[in-house]
Amino acid sequence: MIFFLTLVSCGKKAKVETYSIIPEPVSIECSQHYFKYTPSTKICLDGLGRNSNLADYLTQTLREFHFKPRFTGTSTSNSLVLRLLPASAMSHPDEYSLHIGDSGICIASVSEKGLFYGLQTFLQMLPEDINKVRYNAVSLPYCSIVDYPRYQWRAFRIDAVDNNFPISELKRYVSIMSFYKLNRLHMRLDGIGDDDDDNRYSYTELCDLEYFAKQNYVELVLECDSCDDESLVELSTVRSVEADKLISTSETSLRRGYRFDPLIEVEEGGGLFEIDSVLSTAEFEYRMLPAICAFAECVWTPSSAKHWPEFRRRIESHKLRLENMEYSYHMGSFEPVVRWLCSADGSWQALLECEVYGAKIHYTVDGLEPTLSSPVVHGPVSVPDGAQLKTLVEYRDLIRGSVCTFSH
Repeated sequence: MIFFLTLVSCGKKAKVETYSIIPEPVSIECSQHYFKYTPSTKICLDGLGRNSNLADYLTQTLREFHFKPRFTGTSTSNSLVLRLLPASAMSHPDEYSLHIGDSGICIASVSEKGLFYGLQTFLQMLPEDINKVRYNAVSLPYCSIVDYPRYQWRAFRIDAVDNNFPISELKRYVSIMSFYKLNRLHMRLDGIGDDDDDNRYSYTELCDLEYFAKQNYVELVLECDSCDDESLVELSTVRSVEADKLISTSETSLRRGYRFDPLIEVEEGGGLFEIDSVLSTAEFEYRMLPAICAFAECVWTPSSAKHWPEFRRRIESHKLRLENMEYSYHMGSFEPVVRWLCSADGSWQALLECEVYGAKIHYTVDGLEPTLSSPVVHGPVSVPDGAQLKTLVEYRDLIRGSVCTFSH
């Protein structure tokens, strides 16, 4: 059965020049031709029921993007198609393809979960402020994407024994997890409380969270020492995870976190990201983002397709997107990383890089303190013998951090 969804909106126009997708797809090819996504573009649900979870998710998301969706049976070549394929059509159950061309956009998969992942990729192709600004036309470069996860277990853990975050905050974490294709939320509990218990989540609260997680294709995994608790046993998500199937990391530095690699060959294996839960809600989110983006790419993208300089560029787009989604995040480290090179004649040069893409590194080698008027690093910096290299970082027109001094 096929359904169509027409988009009605008004606003300004946008032209997307470069896609910044996280995690990086297995393969992506783009061209200089463009498809214009407008209010006349229709959404075709091919093989999906009108009342399916994915149809509900898409309808709600479009409304959040200021579109007024309505179903129609009118066929059109100007469409966004979500196509559910026979199980034999793809080798991986979570695989999806996404194609943008003359007739529009087509996302195809053998499972609803695969279609959901393809939809997250499509949403990342739209302008960073799509949920704040009304657009009546978005031009998207033609592209062909084939994508599937490297690991089946892509998890984020929260220690709810030490910190009971409100269920509303946990739902925010689930939403951002699913946006970056993480699929399991681990929660460490010491049991289940009553509905009026402030120290433990109640059965009702956990059921509510589990339902929301399933809508976002995230599985809730409860870790509890008292698994004989009848209420816990009733929850279908209680699970015992073998330690050798998950490699965990708590690295919140983007540069170091991007090096994470489970390096395991287990069918149900994967990675788990966790940070200190004994933090305020604001501090926890600040540590979580955008570190979770680096983790997501490490457990989804093939190691051969990972590239730190490209990820460093792409994350800047996602910082803007997170701002518009009203998430708090850490901007990254502004302390320059220096690599010294010694020439055959004994002279020294410094290669400098900042973790944050777009940051300007001002420098001096004459003993004076650098200012925003000092030269900006563009390639190797020659440093006279015995001199000190001093740096000052500028980002978004503001000084970040303090003056750093380096000697070879």
